[in-house]
Amino acid sequence: MWSHSAIRAILSQNNAHEQLMQRKLARVYKKKEWINAYEFGLFTDESTTRLMGETLHIHGMVMSDVVAPFIHQLACVRGYEKNVRAMERFVWNIPVVRGIIRRPDSYILMTEEYGLNAYEYTILHDRFMSGEIGRMMKYHRIPIYKVIRYDVFKKSPQANIKALLTV
Repeated sequence: MWSHSAIRAILSQNNAHEQLMQRKLARVYKKKEWINAYEFGLFTDESTTRLMGETLHIHGMVMSDVVAPFIHQLACVRGYEKNVRAMERFVWNIPVVRGIIRRPDSYILMTEEYGLNAYEYTILHDRFMSGEIGRMMKYHRIPIYKVIRYDVFKKSPQANIKALLTV
């Protein structure tokens, strides 16, 4: 049976994603259902849900990949919209970018903005990933000005700009 404390304990482990994907019996709206921890986590607190979302994104998945539509809708109806948004929201860092870039729709997902989008975050922070992003942009014929704002481009390290453009 899933519990808030069990999920918090799992999140600190190396194989957290595999454990969170396991289905266990839990009560969901007056009915016992086999659900994974991501689904159960929508009904916990926002900070736990945010950590679960980051774990999910590091492994190249989004919420719709692991949460059933029924559970998603139930969480929204029962007043857990903040948790749903916390799990859906991308908090860009290099491990998350590495996970999301493996998806076929990554070039679309990486435009999600919460401050900086993934393209902008990458060009500011990592030379190797800037090259990977540059290859992806070239493959999908995405012009730089569509995904990276000028003020962010200006602040980026020269080595990262060269990596982005040298494809």
